[in-house]
Amino acid sequence: MRLESERYQALKGNAAVQSGGGILGRLIAFVIGSIALVGALLFSVVLFAMVLATAVVGGGYLWWKTRALRKHVREQMQSAMRDAQRDLNGRNANDSGSDSVIIEGEYVREGNVRDDVRR
Repeated sequence: MRLESERYQALKGNAAVQSGGGILGRLIAFVIGSIALVGALLFSVVLFAMVLATAVVGGGYLWWKTRALRKHVREQMQSAMRDAQRDLNGRNANDSGSDSVIIEGEYVREGNVRDDVRR
C-alpha cells in the first residue's frame, strides 16, 4: 500500500497528470491525434498503391513470358479437336456395325425382383 502511495505522490508532482492538460492540452492532443490518423491513412493508401502496382507489373510480366506456352497449348487443343472431328466423321461414314461402337446409358429393371439375393 505504501509503495502505491509513493507512486501516486511521484505522479502527482507531474504537471500534466495533475492538471489533466486543460483545454489547451486537449486541443493539442486532438490536433496531434488527427495528424497521426491522417498520416496513417495516407501511408496505407501509398502502400496499397505500391502493392497494386507491383501486382500489375508482375502479372503483366507473367502474361508476357507465358504467351508462347499459351499459343502452343491453344494449337494443340485445336489439333486435337480437328482430329476428334475427323475421327467422328470417318466413323459415321464407315459405320458398319464394327466392335468399335460404344453405347453408354442407364437401365431400369422392371418386373419381379428376387428378395433373397445373396450379397
